[in-house]
Order: sequence, then C-alpha cells, then structure tokens
Amino acid sequence: MSATNLTNEILLEISRVYGRGACVQRINVIAARAVNRDGATRFVRSARAGTGDTVGVIAGADGIGRAVMIEVKSGRDRMSPIQCAFRDAWGRAGGIFIEGRSVEQVMTELAEKLGEGSGA
Repeated sequence: MSATNLTNEILLEISRVYGRGACVQRINVIAARAVNRDGATRFVRSARAGTGDTVGVIAGADGIGRAVMIEVKSGRDRMSPIQCAFRDAWGRAGGIFIEGRSVEQVMTELAEKLGEGSGA
C-alpha cells in the first residue's frame, strides 16, 4: 500500500474509533519561493522541516486531549535525520509521535500512549 493510501486509511480509522474526540488532519509540507509586494523573493515553508504527515489532538482515556503526530512510512522507507530530530523534540514537549507502518500498529500505539490499554 502506498504511503498516501495508508495515511488515508489511518485517518479514517482514527475517525471511526475516536469520533468527536479526535481532530486530526493530513499536513502537506511545501517549500516555495514567494514574491513580496516590492518584487523581492524569499523562501517560505508551510511547516517546519521534519513535520509528520498527520497532526492533531486526540482525547485520551482521561478525556484530556494530547497532541498527536504520525509520520507514515511504507515499504523500506525510513525516517530522515530531520524527521527523527522533530520526533524527539515533539516527544520532549509532551506530544505523541508515531512512525506509522500499518493501521493496526498505529491504532495499538495510540491506545497505549493515550492510556487505553493494548488496542483500540
């Protein structure tokens, strides 16, 4: 399954399991050259380098929302050093970061990290 299809399946399953207790969306990080009103150009990025494929908030078993980011990988894909650094920073700040390789694996990790046992 492609990373795009896997991302879509993960988002659907999060919606199905967590319903209104989840607000999670896909993030497309783009980088481009923008032109200012005066004609000068500058480099802009839609999100910080290393940002995961999905970001949002999901309420845990205690009803408190937790920041969640999922970097979806398929096949032999691996996280880059910049993605690993972002993962570490996200975790230090108290967020949940998951490297997602299957719907089942993501849902199991989410349940564990949100304090819901071994699976959703």
